[in-house]
Amino acid sequence: MHAREPESIVIVGGLGRMGSRMHKLFLDAGYRVEVADKATGPIAYESIAEHDVILLAAPIPALEELMEALGPFTRPDGAIIDIASVKAAPIQAMLLHARGEVIGSHPLFGPDTPSLQDQIVFVCPARSKKWVVWFRHFMELQGARVVVIDPDVHDRLMAVAQVFRHMLLFCFARSLMNMDFDLRSYLPVSGPWFSQLTEMLGCQLKQRPGLYAELAAHNSATGQVAENFLRAAQEIAASYRDSDSSSLISIIDDLSNYMLTEISPAESSSATP
Repeated sequence: MHAREPESIVIVGGLGRMGSRMHKLFLDAGYRVEVADKATGPIAYESIAEHDVILLAAPIPALEELMEALGPFTRPDGAIIDIASVKAAPIQAMLLHARGEVIGSHPLFGPDTPSLQDQIVFVCPARSKKWVVWFRHFMELQGARVVVIDPDVHDRLMAVAQVFRHMLLFCFARSLMNMDFDLRSYLPVSGPWFSQLTEMLGCQLKQRPGLYAELAAHNSATGQVAENFLRAAQEIAASYRDSDSSSLISIIDDLSNYMLTEISPAESSSATP
């Protein structure tokens, strides 16, 4: 199907970090792009809806109210696309209120990413045939790897790949705090793996705290992931606390068998204590 090109794009929430990144992305590609943001005053919803493509870069908690206000003005021949890090709830709100095509997307990169080369962009063509062709093609031209996915599958995946990772690193940092660990003194002699963990934590803490709270609170799979994390942490910590060698060996054997089954030998690296 031939991709239809938009004559104009508007980014709602375009002054935020991801909104600004998407703004630059479209401008660099030669599109006429406008920005609407509450930071500059009330949003003129009727004017926004005149554009071919409306990109929503607003915070997740604001999307439902935003769509209620914007929906009646949307064009039946236009498209509305969100870039939220969860997909089920935003897509439901867009489908309920928008009159035109609806596309859910999740660029799996941060606002400071200089290039989209090999970056993953999830796409959920919820109610779209024409505009999703353009959007996919545009992202692929930027070098991105477009992955078409069901919204619920996406959210379950992100509960593990994002929320679970956040929990791991926050628990790591909280544990260091609770132990009064002198990170400044001992980090230089703690080895490369420990340093990599602290670097990952540092990168994670550069984002605004509310973002992590939003990702956790608005993903229906978060609770299940948290319960599994807590159960695993208690089981493994008990083995270490009680110096239960047999239990710990059994756990490590289980983990090794799982990883060898899930990851081919070619993808596995050599074991390091």
